[in-house]
Amino acid sequence: VGLWIAKASALPSSPPSLIEYINDLDIPVWVAGTTSWRQLAKRGLWCTGSADGLGEQEDPDLSSIAPGLKKWIKVTHCNAGERQHIAVPDGEPCKETLGTYALKSKYTPESCPSDLKTATHIFWGSGSAYAEALRLSEGLVDRVEVHGCGPGHTFDALRDAGIPEERIVITLNFSEFCDRVRRPGARTLSLGLKGSCVIN
Repeated sequence: VGLWIAKASALPSSPPSLIEYINDLDIPVWVAGTTSWRQLAKRGLWCTGSADGLGEQEDPDLSSIAPGLKKWIKVTHCNAGERQHIAVPDGEPCKETLGTYALKSKYTPESCPSDLKTATHIFWGSGSAYAEALRLSEGLVDRVEVHGCGPGHTFDALRDAGIPEERIVITLNFSEFCDRVRRPGARTLSLGLKGSCVIN
């Protein structure tokens, strides 16, 4: 079995011997991006590779990384639906989803950050963050002019929510999103990043 870890915090910190166990058994570990890779490495986990934030639809040819492996398990949140399964070409190991944490709302509409209510440019770290923001901020759909996200599930979630593709800027991270929307001629607005915020 191999582990495909969607976010560093998805790998539980207990029992304390879990990372040692994964390393000792030489279980292949693939992570969503380099940020998660660094965080897991600090915890002592050996990561085999990363999707580099490109999304799960990118074929990393996992069968060449771990020949003979029969199963990859995606470690993610409990609310990850069928759509969150990793698509694999015929002949590659099947993948299952293991939810290790539940998504919980941090805010009510009254207590949500004020910049969420005024932002015109938002980089979304996940589709669930977008869904939560819709619940918290009336008028968000009409007010936000530019939505940023990675090329994977978050992009699919925004597109499925009806956001026109010309209003979505695909980047690998928030910093790149800021650079893209600030650059002249790169689908920017005269407001620049005034009122922008990050939703993780």
